[in-house]
Amino acid sequence: MTSLRKYHISFLFLIFLFAFLGYLNIFNGEFIFDDASIDNNLAIKDFEYFKNLGIEGYLGNAVNGGRPVVNFTFAINYSIGGLDPFGYHIGNFLIHLANSFLVYILIYKTLQLPVSAYKEDSHWISFLTTIFFSLHPIQTGAVSYIVQRAEILSSFFYLLGLLPLSRGFRILP
Repeated sequence: MTSLRKYHISFLFLIFLFAFLGYLNIFNGEFIFDDASIDNNLAIKDFEYFKNLGIEGYLGNAVNGGRPVVNFTFAINYSIGGLDPFGYHIGNFLIHLANSFLVYILIYKTLQLPVSAYKEDSHWISFLTTIFFSLHPIQTGAVSYIVQRAEILSSFFYLLGLLPLSRGFRILP
């Protein structure tokens, strides 16, 4: 069990390292295209927006993005670093890294199910698949383009929702 734990820790560290090196050039990027709308988003500049945010407040404030979870993460960024794009890029990278870790866990747990023929190689398969996921070119737009945080957050919650399913269902013969 301890050697398997070392595998997981080593693989998660390597996933972090590869992803960090793969996205290293985005951290000094500026606001581009719709990213400039962050400056005009009043919801992120004051946490008062998020207090008692009912359906009326949510629908009535669609002008400011209409996405309270995304706006809340932007508000955290704004409270820490203002309008410095560096913090927003770090935020997107950390969410993508969390997605990558969830992909690793999801694949590993799925391959450990009793019906799986890949139990012995599940840690290697999980690792290589996660490396492909984390560095795939389709991910670079969502990670480097700040307002695409909505997409990587939706991926995060989707993967988080699938995680309990990776424990498996009882397969009937």
